[in-house]
Amino acid sequence: MLSVTDIPEVIQRNIKPRQPIFMAPGEALGLVSASDLRSPADLPSFSVALAEGFAVYAHNLSRGATHLDIVGVSAPEVPFTGNMTSGQCLAVKAGARVPVGPNCIVPADIALASVGESIKLEGPVEKGQNISLAGSMVKRGSLLVIERTLITPQRVAAAMAVGTEKVAVFPPPKVAILVSAAGMVEPNESRKEGYLHNYCWTMLSARFEELSLRQVEFRGLIAPAEIDWKKILREATKADITIVAGVNDLVEKQVMKEKLAQIGWETLIDGIDCIPGGEVFAAKNESGAIFFQIGSANLNLLTALGEVVQPTVGRMMGLPLSSPTIIKARLVKSLVIPSGEGVRFMLGRLVYRQGEAYTLPIEYSSLDDLSAGAQACGAFLVADTGKELAKDTVVEFHLWRELL
Repeated sequence: MLSVTDIPEVIQRNIKPRQPIFMAPGEALGLVSASDLRSPADLPSFSVALAEGFAVYAHNLSRGATHLDIVGVSAPEVPFTGNMTSGQCLAVKAGARVPVGPNCIVPADIALASVGESIKLEGPVEKGQNISLAGSMVKRGSLLVIERTLITPQRVAAAMAVGTEKVAVFPPPKVAILVSAAGMVEPNESRKEGYLHNYCWTMLSARFEELSLRQVEFRGLIAPAEIDWKKILREATKADITIVAGVNDLVEKQVMKEKLAQIGWETLIDGIDCIPGGEVFAAKNESGAIFFQIGSANLNLLTALGEVVQPTVGRMMGLPLSSPTIIKARLVKSLVIPSGEGVRFMLGRLVYRQGEAYTLPIEYSSLDDLSAGAQACGAFLVADTGKELAKDTVVEFHLWRELL
């Protein structure tokens, strides 16, 4: 049985990113870049006057007022297309294109400006004054997106602004989810006495949506007493990641492992030494598809998601391998650890007091307490069991929601 600290190495060795594809920047939002993206052009591509006046070289007026020859007039509808040298100035209207060279605008009324005449302009002036210089927002060749980082809205906007038509990304994996549990009904069905809504699907699908997975499909509730292994294996061949939440019976688990092995699946994880979350089985086939079986208890889902499933998804999406952010935090109050063997994850909420991290244990009545699980953003790891941890004891807090 693996320890929690073994999981990153297993993922690193066995999970590979999918082959990159090219997508329009807007379609790639939330995905991971497969290569660096550099700007093919300056933005803006030419200088633009922000005020009416005279475009000049700032150094011409560095010592104060001077006389400059008017070389022409530039307006938004009729831009100046000639050349301009130091010692000259150009009459411009707000929004007009400014040729290469002039780097500031001296505000003035240009209504009476005549091409060829000399005009006295007051100085000194500063470079960039009243002008949007070419490349002031983005320089040609500058780095817009770094390889293996998320395509954010800002990066999409930058890529589109400079005319990028396609970006290389790692395609998100296709996920199929099946739930094997007694006493559950679908979220859109009326809940019967003694039944729960299918929170397994609700939790998993919501988290995968946050991770920008585009194809997450629910393949149905499976009665534990009537597990259709043919259906499960058939679904596993169609998806990149197949998750079966449930199947707690040891006999059924063994049947599942044997049937996967018969069709060439290699076991990666067969249980983890932690409670909850230890009920994790993972296998892969030669094409790189992954099969997960995780316990259906609410806290088991949270732990398995944070420690195993999300790092696997991130790795498959092309992100550098990451474990949950782990923070040393102090307990807000003393806590009695349930007796039992193995490392335990205790649900908690991270808070800060005067810059120091603390964790507030979340009270819950059972592992199926959905309200506690839904509000949690992580948990802390406790190695000792059957003891009371005193207030201010330092523990490791695993911040699962910061994974990606």
